[in-house]
Amino acid sequence: LRCGMVDSLDGITEANDACCVCGGGSTVETEPVVEPVPGCVDGLNENEEPWFFNAGSGKYCNNTNWFHQKLELRCGMVDSFDGITEASDACCVCGGGTVQSDHVISTEPVIEPVPGCADGLNKNEEPWFFNAGSGKYCNNTNWFHQKLELRCGMVDSLDGITEANDACCVCGGGSTVETEPVVEPVPGCVDGLNENEEPWFF
Repeated sequence: LRCGMVDSLDGITEANDACCVCGGGSTVETEPVVEPVPGCVDGLNENEEPWFFNAGSGKYCNNTNWFHQKLELRCGMVDSFDGITEASDACCVCGGGTVQSDHVISTEPVIEPVPGCADGLNKNEEPWFFNAGSGKYCNNTNWFHQKLELRCGMVDSLDGITEANDACCVCGGGSTVETEPVVEPVPGCVDGLNENEEPWFF
């Protein structure tokens, strides 16, 4: 009886059409729950912060349902803060991120400093510095090698001029350090003293 009643305000719409309890209403398609990619850790933007897109309340890589609604489109979007990093590079859901081995994040290779080279200074006579995350200096060689060409072209955050290419050994900059040759003692000989009975000195 009541499902056949019409709306009191428009005088037309029956409960049969409008109310779910009467078999009306409309079907709501719930989004599929998309699980995080196993064995993968989402990456960071160029500012060493989590990838972020300013849509609605803000979207991060772990908003997998949002990505899957329009996967190809959204995986091509760039981070709203750095304007460079694509989701396809940073987000596991898009095929980016860092792959883990047996659920342990693989450590970066240890890249040794460049032998015979000293990192240079910026125009303020201070060590070259880029304000990314906790701050990066020339000796953060692993950070540079992740995106060598891009990061070696970055300028110092404090003077706004000096490129890493000029200051940092890892980028081919810096200055050559000439080490003194190691001279072995003469076998079977003991150095003498001066007239004051002290070791010879110049």
